[in-house]
Amino acid sequence: MEPLLNIPSIAEREIPKEAYKYDSYNGFLYEFSLIKSVKSPITGKMLPEGKYYLGGHGSNDPNKDITVDDGYWQSCKDPEFKLLFSGSEPIFKHKVWGLAPDWDNIKDEENMLLEERNATASEMSWNGNNGFPVHARINRKACKKMVDEIIKRHESKWEVRYEDKKKHDEDKISSLQVRAADDISHKNDIKQLLNDAGGVVDLDKNPNIDPIVIFEERDPSGKSLRVDGNMTSGAITMKDCLAMFIPTIRIPLKDHKHLSDDEVRHIALMLNRRGSKIKKATMVEDAIKFILGISDYGNKKYNTPFNRKMIREDYDLDSKQVGRVMDGVHDANYEEKQAEANKVLIDYTEAEKEAKVEEIKKKYPKTIVFYVSAKVGMKIPAMILKYINDDVEEAMLDDREPYTKILLAVHFAKSKSARNYWRKTNGEWDNLSSRWELLETKYELDYTEFALTQDDTKIAT
Repeated sequence: MEPLLNIPSIAEREIPKEAYKYDSYNGFLYEFSLIKSVKSPITGKMLPEGKYYLGGHGSNDPNKDITVDDGYWQSCKDPEFKLLFSGSEPIFKHKVWGLAPDWDNIKDEENMLLEERNATASEMSWNGNNGFPVHARINRKACKKMVDEIIKRHESKWEVRYEDKKKHDEDKISSLQVRAADDISHKNDIKQLLNDAGGVVDLDKNPNIDPIVIFEERDPSGKSLRVDGNMTSGAITMKDCLAMFIPTIRIPLKDHKHLSDDEVRHIALMLNRRGSKIKKATMVEDAIKFILGISDYGNKKYNTPFNRKMIREDYDLDSKQVGRVMDGVHDANYEEKQAEANKVLIDYTEAEKEAKVEEIKKKYPKTIVFYVSAKVGMKIPAMILKYINDDVEEAMLDDREPYTKILLAVHFAKSKSARNYWRKTNGEWDNLSSRWELLETKYELDYTEFALTQDDTKIAT
């Protein structure tokens, strides 16, 4: 049998026609199964026809183009499967199904199918785990057991490591942010506390610092996931922080794979309970965000005795705060907020804004590009004139014609209302563009937006 495409080990593909309507979905399920019995490249034993690896591929980021032709194949970590997949004999059938726009639902479906097959215990499967469901009732007992072990710090069953802070950038570890908003000022406060302590992060010598909690292989990409301590690790990695190492507790996959994504978020919020000196306690807004997520924005019951008791006891909220949480969930605009579940407002640094501008310039090389805040609308015309003058001077030096296209890179300073006013009819952009057209200038004016929010699981690419 002849191999297909550029993967010699794939002998057959079963792809539904709708998979080629790329805009209709943002994720899918897939399976690689043996079309015949083959010899194991590791043990030498015969592997039965039908042995499989089942997975899911997708993203909740609407800007990512997830398709059957995007270059992704599989993420199996089993060495036997990897050797067979990279081999030259066409032995696998590749099947795709379950296309859907909601990546969370696909992950739930993957988990359900693998659990029904008892995949992790089956000799017919190469799956090392049963996937990680998104929507499930919180198992408080399992969460508490995990938290109780973590807060033992260096006495927990997982070794505390002191790792080089250079190994903790976003290219190496994904991070879970359960806060309603990122807080740069809190990160600076932590850095100052650490510097006041001379950069000491030894848990025996500095009781005010807790170890960073990392769930190994938890991220869908296969990377480790920082579950607690984002602000602390961010502070330590700042150039002017005296601390050189990051204390970590790394929890292996076998010890957390039974937890759903919602339970992992719940654990993260439990670890932010009030009373810790170096952390910012879980706030009402954080709890609202969490309850909105687990209740599917009110499509499931949320104001239940179970949930009220859970957030009161596990987050150390008082009865009035619990009431505010439930009121906040009730008042939320479910339809409008649906896409915002488990998102965090982005607080861009100046360096990140400059980097975004440079990225845009590469895409639009003959264009004047600079960033502006939607909150300073009255100042934007003067800024445009300044950048036009700067470009004219650069054009003379470079012996080229001045650029005549202007692209504003607009950020919203963590404000949804600023974004709404910028976009609305007769809003900031309408007024600015109308005034610009009246000038009858040769310069064309347009804009692009910085993202207002991002998934609280930040995937490094």
